[in-house]
Amino acid sequence: ESSCTVLSLQGLGFPSNETQGSAAEQALLNKRSRMLQIHQKLGLLTAIPMKCSDFKITRPELLAMPIKDDVPVSVNATWAKQ
Repeated sequence: ESSCTVLSLQGLGFPSNETQGSAAEQALLNKRSRMLQIHQKLGLLTAIPMKCSDFKITRPELLAMPIKDDVPVSVNATWAKQ
């Protein structure tokens, strides 16, 4: 005869008052989710096209192999509502 123990959040040490949802917490979660989506969309717009020749930088050669003129640049921006 096999005995099967059912796991519960309370059995794992989480008090029931911490496992109940609330409208305020859900609203905060929704707000943060929207903010993250906006950040991800704006993050795609912050890629800056840059070339060494734009800054009159001589491109180095590695073992007589020319380096591409394009240089990948990523920008992380942080903003806050004031």
